[in-house]
Amino acid sequence: HFQKIARDNGGNRAYGLPGYNASMDFVLERAVKRFGKHMDTHVQEFTHLFETTRKISLTGPDGKDAVVVALMYNTATPLPGGVTAALINTPVDDTRGSGCFEDQWTGIDAKGKIALIKRGVCPIADKLKLAKAHGALAAVLYNQVSGEISGATLSAENIGKLEPVGVTSLENGLAWSKR
Repeated sequence: HFQKIARDNGGNRAYGLPGYNASMDFVLERAVKRFGKHMDTHVQEFTHLFETTRKISLTGPDGKDAVVVALMYNTATPLPGGVTAALINTPVDDTRGSGCFEDQWTGIDAKGKIALIKRGVCPIADKLKLAKAHGALAAVLYNQVSGEISGATLSAENIGKLEPVGVTSLENGLAWSKR
């Protein structure tokens, strides 16, 4: 029954999405039907912060659409058009972590631009806080390893404190960095 509910709701029963409510309704209906004469049933509300990215897109410097993944608790771009700006490169430091420390932003003019930052080593939020502090409108993180792009979370405590971000492949990041 739960699998059918998931299929009927876009493959998902996660909290905050319609499949969650349908699952809750299913369980409540079953409990009332089977045990209603023997017990009182009610729904105990569950409140939790919920975030979802409904659409994310990224156009590279070459004008072509690039594969991009959103991070959980990502800050939304302004509507209707999102963010369009020059892409600026940031130095790569695979030992300390790219974009992780204030001294790594010295001499970088990020104001009104999108920062291209390599992923890895330090928390993503640390990179994004520094990018925002230096005036970046958004950031594009590129993976530190080849292959499928993995998602991540910025954690709920960072909601509204970071600029929008998308993650793309190592190959895209390296090509754009050279450019």
